[in-house]
Amino acid sequence: MEPFVAELSHLYRMASATPVEQFPGCALDQLRAWIDFDGAVFGFGESGADALTIGSSVVYNRDAAIVGEYAAVSSADPTTRRFLQSPGVVTNVDAHSDYTAHDAKVKRYLHRHDIRHLLLLGEASPANDRLRWVVLYRGTRKGFGQHEAARLSAAWTHMLCALDINRARSLDLHTRPDTPRAAALAGPGGTIEVSDPLFVEALRREWRGASPTVLPPALVAAMRDGRPYVGREIEVHFTRKGLYTLCQASGLSAAARLTPREAEVARCFATGRDYKSIGALLGISPNTVRAQLSSVYRKLGINDKAMLAAALARDLRD
Repeated sequence: MEPFVAELSHLYRMASATPVEQFPGCALDQLRAWIDFDGAVFGFGESGADALTIGSSVVYNRDAAIVGEYAAVSSADPTTRRFLQSPGVVTNVDAHSDYTAHDAKVKRYLHRHDIRHLLLLGEASPANDRLRWVVLYRGTRKGFGQHEAARLSAAWTHMLCALDINRARSLDLHTRPDTPRAAALAGPGGTIEVSDPLFVEALRREWRGASPTVLPPALVAAMRDGRPYVGREIEVHFTRKGLYTLCQASGLSAAARLTPREAEVARCFATGRDYKSIGALLGISPNTVRAQLSSVYRKLGINDKAMLAAALARDLRD
C-alpha cells in the first residue's frame, strides 16, 4: 500500500506542474506502473442510445486510427452497450471468447489494432450525457485479472481528481495574474470542462441565460474555425491545449464597440468640444454629431460626458 500512496502523491504533484496538453499521457504512464498494459485510450465524449461518440481522446501506444475507426463499429459493439449501461463498473473483455460470429465487424477492428484483451472504466456526468473513460489494451494471450481490475477501480477516482486539478491549474498558468480572469477550458464539442465564474458572467453579458456548462454556438463555430470571437459586449480568444481549448474572454474596449466615425465624435466630445466645433472639424452637421453621440451613449451604456471620458480613459489604461 505504501508504494501506491507514494505514487498517488507523485500523480498529484504532476497534476500541479504538468502542462494540460501533456498531463493525460503522463497519467497513463503512471497508471502503467500499477497495471501492465501495452496500449490505452483516455477518452471524453457523449453517450447515445447504443453508441459512444468520442469528442476528444489521448491514444497511448496504438495507432491514432483506433479512435477514428471506432465510430464505424461502436453501435455494433456489445462491450460498448455494457459500458453505457454501467460506465462506473470495470468491464473486463477477452476478445476471443466474449465476441461471437455475429460480432465479425468488431472482431476485425480489434484484430487490426492488436487488441486481445481490454479493461474499461468510466464516469458519467449526472447532469448530462457526457462521459470520461479509460480503456487499457493487451495484445497478448494473458488477460487482465481481478486484482488488476481492482487496481484500475482504485486508481480511477484519483486520476479524475488529478485531471481536474491539472485543468484548474492550467487556467492559472495561462492567464495574466494582474487582471481579472475570465477563462475556461472547453472540449472540442464546446463543453466547458472548467471555468472561472467571471467567464460565465462574461458569456451572460453577450447571451442572457448562457449555460455554465456549454459554449454558445457562435463561440463553438469560432473555436473550430481558429478565429477570435468579437461580439457586441465581449471578445473571446482561443488557444489549443491538447484535448482542450483555452478560452479567454474580455470586455470589448469602448472604441471597439463604435464605428470609426462614432469613435472620432466621442473622442472630440470627451475633450470638451461642442456639437458645432466637432461638426466643423469632421465636415458633418451638428445634428449628425448629436445623433452619433446618442448612438455612442446607447452602445456604451452611459448617459453623460464624464462617463464617456472615463470609458475612453479605460481604453488607454488597458
